[in-house]
Amino acid sequence: MLLSGILPAGITNSTTVVPVSVLTLKRKSSAPGVIDSVAVSVSGSQVKVSGGASDPNNDVQLVQLTILKDGAVVASAAATGTTSYAATVSGLAQGSYSARVQAFDGTGFASALTEPIPFDITVSTLCVKGSNGQHKNAGRATVSKGSYFAVGSNDALGKNAGTVTSLSGSSGYWKKVSKCP
Repeated sequence: MLLSGILPAGITNSTTVVPVSVLTLKRKSSAPGVIDSVAVSVSGSQVKVSGGASDPNNDVQLVQLTILKDGAVVASAAATGTTSYAATVSGLAQGSYSARVQAFDGTGFASALTEPIPFDITVSTLCVKGSNGQHKNAGRATVSKGSYFAVGSNDALGKNAGTVTSLSGSSGYWKKVSKCP
């Protein structure tokens, strides 16, 4: 116990001023981003989903599209853009689907998934018999490293432009078949 006016040995009666710095940290918002809008457009077997996303910190890093059929995920794609985004999925078979979108920000938060947005793929399937060169000229095939491939399915059609093949499908998606009906 110290008595008033009496200091412990080695301590003098002087005042020392110690500078103190106070650092104030601004904490980033801990709120996730939101999907502000979603639009779905269908062309043949291709679906394009676009819209807008926002975040309190303005740091949306990724918008992810998920395509569902009967409640199961059948395709997904990372959108290009963030606050204004678009993603396209091709090669969907005829049927009923739904699209959901979710945004992810730089602090690790994810927005809620959007409600499923239903859409239908109705494809008029054609079967075309022709040479690989004809398929390429009509946009049903591509050439890579000297070989022909069906657009969409990437089925190998061979190396010769004169080889006759049958393709079934429609704009943007063609599959090699053994013969046309």
